[in-house]
Amino acid sequence: SFLSTVASNQEYFSKKEIRGADEARILQANLAWPSKAEFVNLIANNHLINCTTTVDDINRAEAIYGPAKPILKGKQLRLRREHGLNIKRIPLPPIVKLQHSK
Repeated sequence: SFLSTVASNQEYFSKKEIRGADEARILQANLAWPSKAEFVNLIANNHLINCTTTVDDINRAEAIYGPAKPILKGKQLRLRREHGLNIKRIPLPPIVKLQHSK
């Protein structure tokens, strides 16, 4: 079978390695799901102070759990509105014009 489950993937790693992979995923979530390359760059270049996660933990998390679903979904983008919406102007009644012209 080509289907691999998390439980079957975890059999290849020790409990300590699985814990490290779990912590790597939690840290990635706390950092607003950077891509794997960005996350590896942050960890490898020591941009996070007092961080015990290693690049190996990130790679193990990818091997055990596969790519993170929020990263696969993509980042949310704001939709741009069309400029110059066609809104018809309604003329003001003459009574309103007189009261507010003063």
